[in-house]
This record gives sequence, C-alpha cells and structure tokens, in this order.
Amino acid sequence: MLQNINNPEYKISITFKILLFFWCLLLIVIRKPDLLVHPRFWAEEGEVYFQFAYLHSFFETITQPQLGYYSFISNLSAYLATLVPLKSAPLVTTLIALFFQLIPIIIVINGRSIYWNTLIKKVIICVLIITVAESELWLNSINAQFHLVLATFLILIEPIHLYNIKHRFWLLVILIVALFTGPVACFLAPAFVLKAFLSKSKIDIQVAVVVLFCTVVQGSICVYIMLHTPHAGRFVNFETKNFVESYLSDFLGLLKVVGFNDKKNIGLIMLPYAIYLFYTARKQKEGVLFLLSFLLLTFLSLGSALNMSGAARYGFVPSCILFTLTIHQLFIKTSMWNKYIAAVIVVLIFTINIVFYQHEMNLPEENNCPNWKQEIAHWEADNSYQPKIYPCGSSKVWKVKLNKEK
Repeated sequence: MLQNINNPEYKISITFKILLFFWCLLLIVIRKPDLLVHPRFWAEEGEVYFQFAYLHSFFETITQPQLGYYSFISNLSAYLATLVPLKSAPLVTTLIALFFQLIPIIIVINGRSIYWNTLIKKVIICVLIITVAESELWLNSINAQFHLVLATFLILIEPIHLYNIKHRFWLLVILIVALFTGPVACFLAPAFVLKAFLSKSKIDIQVAVVVLFCTVVQGSICVYIMLHTPHAGRFVNFETKNFVESYLSDFLGLLKVVGFNDKKNIGLIMLPYAIYLFYTARKQKEGVLFLLSFLLLTFLSLGSALNMSGAARYGFVPSCILFTLTIHQLFIKTSMWNKYIAAVIVVLIFTINIVFYQHEMNLPEENNCPNWKQEIAHWEADNSYQPKIYPCGSSKVWKVKLNKEK
C-alpha cells in the first residue's frame, strides 16, 4: 500500500477545517473583489462558449467540443449563464469558477496525504495553491480546468483506500469531471496506472480503469479534431530553442511577477535543484508519482499548447508539484543544507507571490476593460453591436456576438 500511515491529522477538528476553508475563500475574494461586484467574461469564455450557448440549444451546447477538446464545465457554465438576464450572465460563470477553484483547497483540508496531513502543512499548501495561480486562471470557467488538473494530482497522491465509500465517490466524481473538462488532466493517466501497479490495491486499480476510460474518450475527441482541423496547431511547429526557453520559464521560473528572460534565468538556477529533489524523492513511492506527474504535465502541456508555445497557465500545476515537494523537505529527515535551500526557496516564493498577490490583478489586461452591463445596454440599443469582454490591453479585441446570422 502507498502511504501506510496512521492518522496523525485526523484529530484536526471540523471547526478548524471550516475556518481554514472560509479563510481561503476570503483570500481568493480579496485578490480582486470587483470580479464579484462587476463580473466579466474572460476571452473564449465569452467569445466562444457563451456565444455558442446563447445561440444554440442545451443539447448542442453541452455536447459541443470547442478549441480542440471537450470541456464539460465550460459548456455547462455557459449554458447556465444563458438562463439568467444577460446583464447577470458573467456572474453565473464567475461563481461556478469560484466553486471549482475551491475544489483543490477542499481536498487538501480534508486530505490524509503525508504531504498535507498536519495543521501547518494544510495551511502552507492552501496558501501555495492560492497565491501561485496566475491572473488568467482567476475566476473564469475556461481556466477552471487547470484547478481541476491540480485536484486530479492531489487525488493521485491521496491514500484513497483509507476513505469510506461516500468520500471515494465524491473524489471519483471530481476526477471524471476533471477528465471531461480538458485534456490536461488526462495527461496524468499513466501516473494513476503506475500507482495502481505499485499499490496492488483494488480501489486504486478501479480508479485507474475509470481514469483510462475517460482519457480514451477525451483523447479520441482531441485526435479526431486534430485530424480534421487543418490548423489545429498542437504537437506541431516544434523548435528546440523555443521549447527549452518555454520549459525553463513556465515550469521552473517560479516567480510570476518577473519578466520572461528573468524567469528563464531563474529556471536555469532551479533546474539542478529540481533534478536533485526528484532524484532523492524517487526512493519513496509517492516521490515517483511526483516526478512522473511533473514530467507528464510539463512535456505534454507544452507539446499540446497552441503552436507549441508556452503559457503561464500551463506552469500552475507543475509549480504546485515542485513547491509541494520543496515544502516537504522542511518536515522530513534530510541534510541541513537541503533544509536551508528549501527554506530559502519557500520564503522567497511566498514573499514575492504574497507581496504581488493583488498587484498582478491590476495589470492592463485586467484594468479599464469594458463593463459588461454597459456593453449589454449598448447592445440593447443597437442589436448589431457586439459586446466587448476581458481581457483588454492587447491587439485582439474580444467580443461576443449575440445575434444569429441571417
């Protein structure tokens, strides 16, 4: 069995868990409260998903693959947003996004993994999950998939065999939703197979079978679209220089507030430590899962990205994996110099990310963008008008077409 542990964390009171949950909820909200007061659609959330849902039936909306893959949550959120007055539509997708952004927090708070099985570990990991996320991952349904990818990884590390049937059921539901909300969660399928092989647990084998089934379905959809779309732009246009630079900056650059070249340099510094960290972690079965998950997510995410160009959102879960393993060094028996290095990295990352936690939400793409209610008022006065949405500050103007073509 993986994680043959007794329950050092089970004595944590339900009161503390509830308080920690609401504290995390408050941290998420205060990053930019205006997103709940004046909610917005973000990029394809409005221009692709909501626009399609507004102009099509429930069945057409819920079954339609978009952007090269199938996303259940994006489709469902968009459809539910059509059931309220237009001026309130973004509030629906924002609240749904908030719910799924809290899923990894809930897993950690109630989790039993040795990586978050004590009060202090839970607090640190929860703060990590919240503060490391980029602004484009914040409270929008199209990027809820990345929070669900993190949830998928957390479930992989959890000792599911210790839970009762009800708890296992809900973890399985989360897994299925994650796997049908984007292909990135499916990249972790080999890790679930490896876990089942190592543990020989009937429950882990059953989970692996479910994950494989969902991965085959999602993968079939993606392959079909790639074969029938001339310019899908995934797993093509490979350039070694761009690949290496994107890998270093997005997956090892760690600090989200520095420029690309600085992130690349930080990545070069972090690379030997990451290699050492994963090398030493290989001695534990969970460490092997950490390493495999990191490699699967980094290489496959970069390969499947549009035009194989990296993006900060792809580094969210790998960064959480690397940070979690680094934080773990502070709580295990290891050399003092390893503890010192881990402590320096943890303090640096948390200090920078907390100091700039709200600042990142005040960048050009998040400020002075169109107000949805005002845009809808403009559309109501002129139905040919296409309401503008977030983000702004770039050459592309994101819009939502609300009228069917004649």
